[in-house]
Amino acid sequence: MSTQYNILRDRDSFADSVYVLIVADPPEGPETNWTTFVPDKLRSLGPWYGYRRGELAKLKPVYREMLEEIGFVVLWGIEQAAKVEVGESFQRK
Repeated sequence: MSTQYNILRDRDSFADSVYVLIVADPPEGPETNWTTFVPDKLRSLGPWYGYRRGELAKLKPVYREMLEEIGFVVLWGIEQAAKVEVGESFQRK
């Protein structure tokens, strides 16, 4: 099985949420990437809900690099959170 990513959101409303991208922990493991890399101040914005999951290899290079460098990425809004994989384009309005 390939390495996966998770995107979590901080509230029920998709449009108004803050999204956090992390490398997913193995299914049998605890949420160690969440507690290890995401700062307490950001985690305290929850409760957090699952939004999306996928293969790490499909992420755009910039997101893979940021995950490797700092362990998490904050995504602002549904438009950006929905377009993290290669082939998905994000255009600001």
